[in-house]
Amino acid sequence: MKEFIDEYKHLEKLCNEIYDQQHGITQYITDMEKTPSSVSGRINGWHQDLSNLKRLRHMRNAMVHDTSGYEIEYSQSDLAFLRMFRQRIMDRQDPLALIRHKGEQSSDSKTINTVSGYSGDVEGHNNTVFVVIAVVFLIVLVIAMELIGYMILV
Repeated sequence: MKEFIDEYKHLEKLCNEIYDQQHGITQYITDMEKTPSSVSGRINGWHQDLSNLKRLRHMRNAMVHDTSGYEIEYSQSDLAFLRMFRQRIMDRQDPLALIRHKGEQSSDSKTINTVSGYSGDVEGHNNTVFVVIAVVFLIVLVIAMELIGYMILV
């Protein structure tokens, strides 16, 4: 059960960061449900992904909140889906990112972009990390140059 909860938490954390709020998976599901069928029908596996996300969210909630003492069974394919779906979001190959991409190429762009608060772009998160690393590097470089300058003067 811990393995399932951990995988779910990884996906939830990513979705929370994307939406900048708690319950990111629920928000992702809501955005999928709000998407018009004329748009979602163009994405292979849309309904399967939505169904799996709902089912796995229900399983997670039962594991965490059910006090009946019954153990909820999950499979290796459930774990694989959670891992794969998280990676698809990171690679911008998840359903909402795909409709955004397809929307940019079609006349439905206006409809698609207003459906969701999720832009399908996780790159902003990666850019933030890059900027922090670059700033830290520059600070270390300046300190090193000052130390070298001090050592030359002494």
